[in-house]
Amino acid sequence: MSGTGISTRKRTMDAAADEAEATATPARATRSKTEEGPNYRSMTPAVFFKFGFDRFHATIPKVWEDHSGECHATLHYLAPGTNESLTIVGSTGEGHGHAEVTAVTEFIISVCGGDKDKYKMYQRLGRGNALRMQCEGKPVCVRCAAFLGLLGIQRFNAHTQKIPRTMGSTEWSPIQPVRDFMRSYLDVTSDQITNFVRYRP
Repeated sequence: MSGTGISTRKRTMDAAADEAEATATPARATRSKTEEGPNYRSMTPAVFFKFGFDRFHATIPKVWEDHSGECHATLHYLAPGTNESLTIVGSTGEGHGHAEVTAVTEFIISVCGGDKDKYKMYQRLGRGNALRMQCEGKPVCVRCAAFLGLLGIQRFNAHTQKIPRTMGSTEWSPIQPVRDFMRSYLDVTSDQITNFVRYRP
């Protein structure tokens, strides 16, 4: 990838960050004090995407050479009642695109049954932030990082990093049940989720 392309993308991400600060903060100020979380419905696609990317708190490596999408990713979560540590391993190309999306899809569909309240219950275990993604073979791409951030999933440890660009040629597209879950979980419209999936950072 040329240096010009990277610089352009960085300026696009920076512009989205400026817009997020200008638009999202006032929107939160007008909401009821009893409401929690950001007002996603007021965000443009660029701000929505950038918010998710920033919310996945992982460091960005200075140098990264392998640009393929092939990898394995492990979602860590806790068992209700016992807080036993459980995992779901996802791999690239298993029908859900990137490995991180594969692992999260399995958790949302098979463990939570697509129920946002059950998902939130798992999030609250272990003092909160119980859902954590481990991807140490290579950094998490910009799309997966935004996806994980919007769903409140954090890095497993410091070895899991992220990069502000796409990776590999594998199609990145969460299946419809996951899109429906995101719409309900984030309290946004179907169009917002569609725009998020189609957004080109």
